[in-house]
Amino acid sequence: VEHRGIRVPSMMHVPSIIKGMRFMVKPIWRVIQEEIEQGFEDEKGGKSLT
Repeated sequence: VEHRGIRVPSMMHVPSIIKGMRFMVKPIWRVIQEEIEQGFEDEKGGKSLT
């Protein structure tokens, strides 16, 4: 099969991606994760993503 362009994985193993993040990216990821978690808890009445 011939393919042109950038290939993008259709599935990703999220924990391994988070584990492999660069040192400088992890703090901002934690902030984003906390904000998503808080929004989810506010919307769903306290249920957690994790």
